[in-house]
Amino acid sequence: MDAFDRIAKRTPESAKKCIAKSLDIAECIRTILHEQGKTQRDLAKLLEKSESEVSRWLTGMHNFELETIAKIESVLGEEIITVVNPEKANAFMIALKEDLERMTEQLRQQVKESKPTSVPKKRTFAKVTH
Repeated sequence: MDAFDRIAKRTPESAKKCIAKSLDIAECIRTILHEQGKTQRDLAKLLEKSESEVSRWLTGMHNFELETIAKIESVLGEEIITVVNPEKANAFMIALKEDLERMTEQLRQQVKESKPTSVPKKRTFAKVTH
């Protein structure tokens, strides 16, 4: 076991999740910047921060505060984090499943009711030798 594996093994699960979420947030911000044709420098100017600070944030190792995320969302006009109400999400998933089951049954009926088409004859090709 190398040093990296030993450190990873000792790292609490909550710290691993925090790092993963920070990386996800940084990636989301980079994606939004790319889609909008903006740079880290542009974001720094919009937030009145130094370019080096924004660069540190976007490495994914920054522990973002909600206030910072809210400011970034405001200046970019995009959501970075969306909080989902579990009850509403569950109701949505149930409705989605019901719709999928209904559409699947409709397709099954359409397939049953359709007439089989004729299958083309198998073609054989002569082997050409030179």
